[in-house]
Amino acid sequence: MNTFDEIPFGTILRQFRRDNHHSQVHVSRLTGAQQPTVSRWEQGILFPEPFTHRRLARYLDVPVADLRRMVERSALHHERARIVARLTEIEHLLTAYTSEVADPVQSDILTP
Repeated sequence: MNTFDEIPFGTILRQFRRDNHHSQVHVSRLTGAQQPTVSRWEQGILFPEPFTHRRLARYLDVPVADLRRMVERSALHHERARIVARLTEIEHLLTAYTSEVADPVQSDILTP
């Protein structure tokens, strides 16, 4: 297992960039991406497209295959977390709904 296997890609990129005193603009120029895109990579909101992998790997001084693995692993982790959050939200909605059905609020209309 690689040392970077547990660290999100965005964290690796941000730390490497800061350690080398580079700006996001500098990384964007090297990769061909816009600066806001680099920021979103670092935040884990977006993940680099395959056409940027070779340039990013060169910048980070890692093999392209390792970079792809880091990006894919981070993207999968992000997607898994998004799905879990959505499922939790659905569970709360279902719990609220079943509570209402089990104990309906009395209406003002009298039923015979």
